[in-house]
Amino acid sequence: MLTAILDHSQKADVLIMAAAVADFTPSEVAEEKIKKDRSSLTIELKPTKDILLEVAKPKSEKRIPANYHRFAAESEQVVQNATAKVENKKLDLIVANDISQKESGSKSIPIE
Repeated sequence: MLTAILDHSQKADVLIMAAAVADFTPSEVAEEKIKKDRSSLTIELKPTKDILLEVAKPKSEKRIPANYHRFAAESEQVVQNATAKVENKKLDLIVANDISQKESGSKSIPIE
C-alpha cells in the first residue's frame, strides 16, 4: 500500500487517509502454515512504516501542496494526540475518533 500511495499522491489534489492499515506487523514470516498443535504461540511484532509520514517526508517544512486529510483512532488524550499528528504529518485536517467511548465513531472531533 505504501508504494501505491507514494506513486499516486504526488499527482493528487487531495489525499484522504483512514486510520493506519496496521501499526505493527510480524517480525518474521513463517515459511509454512503454523499448526494449532501448540498450547500457545508468541508472535514478535515490529512497527510498520507510517504511510502518511512517508508521503510528507520529501516535502519541505512548508505545507504540502495537496490537501491532506486523515482520520485518527485515539483512546487517550484524543485532542492532544490528533493535534500532534496535524503538525508532525503536515496535515490540513484530521478527524479524531475517541475509540474508548461507547458511541465510538459517531462523535468524531474535527481538528484543524
